[in-house]
Amino acid sequence: MPRGPPLACFFDGACRGNQFARKGPMWVAYVIGDEEHVHEIPDLPTDRGPQRSNNIAEYRALILLLRRLRELAAARPREAPDRVLGLVRRLSDGVRNARKITAE
Repeated sequence: MPRGPPLACFFDGACRGNQFARKGPMWVAYVIGDEEHVHEIPDLPTDRGPQRSNNIAEYRALILLLRRLRELAAARPREAPDRVLGLVRRLSDGVRNARKITAE
């Protein structure tokens, strides 16, 4: 079955004050074509108590995006995307470091 044109999908997450002992709320955002979602999310419950960080927010954004894509694919299979792009700091740092090493 032929698919339509590619559908752009993006996600990101953040936790204000992540580098400080007192962290703010976590927020996630994801975009599917023209559909935008921004949500404040609760702390992650763990054995050591509730946790929050940029990493938790970023992964949660990806999970929410993938859940929404699954819903859309069930309703409109021909419009299901085949690529998902995210903004994850560790990944962008790795690319930047690889460029430095290549330049040296």
